[in-house]
Amino acid sequence: MDYRRAVDLAIQRHQGFGFYLSFLITTGSRNGWS
Repeated sequence: MDYRRAVDLAIQRHQGFGFYLSFLITTGSRNGWS
């Protein structure tokens, strides 16, 4: 699954949620999540 595409869809549907989701993914990447 391409999480970037999922984030993009979330941003289009609900900016606040999309921003929050992208923030979680960025933080997760820094923490070493796959």
